[in-house]
Amino acid sequence: MTARRPSGPPAYIKAQDAVLSLVRAERLPPGARVPSERALANSLGLSRMTVRQGMENLVRAGILARDSTSGTRVAETRITRRLDGGRAVRLAPVTPLEGRQPQARHPGVRVLAVTHDVSDQAEADDLRIPIGTAVIRVRRLRTAQSLPFCIETGIVPAAMTPGLTPQMLSKDRSIDDILIGHYGIHITERSSEISATPIGAVDAKLLGMTVGTNALVYRTLARTQDGVALARIISLNHPDRVVFTTETPA
Repeated sequence: MTARRPSGPPAYIKAQDAVLSLVRAERLPPGARVPSERALANSLGLSRMTVRQGMENLVRAGILARDSTSGTRVAETRITRRLDGGRAVRLAPVTPLEGRQPQARHPGVRVLAVTHDVSDQAEADDLRIPIGTAVIRVRRLRTAQSLPFCIETGIVPAAMTPGLTPQMLSKDRSIDDILIGHYGIHITERSSEISATPIGAVDAKLLGMTVGTNALVYRTLARTQDGVALARIISLNHPDRVVFTTETPA
């Protein structure tokens, strides 16, 4: 006879979810202290070690923050960006994490540049087009609560987006929203990756970072069902203001 595995999530996940529910239910603002590990362990009927493990997960996710003077508190408002694998959804979806202000619930966007150029080697390889093919580069700065959190650059073949203007990009619309809504082109497949890279002077100034510190780079390539590449998106994210999450189908 084999031993039965306990059903349900591990105890530390229960502790993590309980603390997260507390933050949401109480609408604790950034900087607010959360109950101590001892208090949470007593109220949840769990060990302090289990509660600590759950809270550490929330610290790593950027929801809680710890320091030697103020203990554990709610971290500054961050943005959650969902990683959706190959599903046909918005490119680089952005939603505020526990946003409490109207401008947090509706992140702002500023068009930095819309330029007509030709593809370089990396873009040609990703988009499966000849080097030197006419492309349009769209560079935008995204904000929440007036804080910049990412610089997003989209590259699309010019032949697919005739007449693309800055006005079409002035609202919080993703590139694929525009491809679908304005040009009738549907994205059905995506591939994405995340890496870290030292940030340069121009981008550091826009995001309020120190030159040379690592930013999170989120790269996405969008395709049609037949494998035709439509857009290449490179998103440079502030590491202290962005949290990436995943969803796993049941």
